[in-house]
Amino acid sequence: HLPLQVIAETRDWRRVCDGEGSVSWIHKRVTTGERYALNLAQAPAVLYAKPQAGAGQRALLAPGALAQVGKCENGWCRIEAGQVKGWSPEGALWGTAVQAQCRAK
Repeated sequence: HLPLQVIAETRDWRRVCDGEGSVSWIHKRVTTGERYALNLAQAPAVLYAKPQAGAGQRALLAPGALAQVGKCENGWCRIEAGQVKGWSPEGALWGTAVQAQCRAK
């Protein structure tokens, strides 16, 4: 379930990057439509109770933690990690930004 971001695509292949900056072509059949994100920050990421600035803190996502991404709208993404659900600003976790977040190596 490690997240990949698609940066180019053909009929059968996808050029993807991962959170470490690796870029490769892979066949579409080895990917799923499920979205996941990683907290690549050195500090825990806050998951909020509501998709708005100043909403109460629901949980902290540890550095290096993997979480499933639900819908993203109005600059916020619904995040699920285990039994905990919350909201994160779009782009705060690797894999949630609209633009590809590939890191240069």
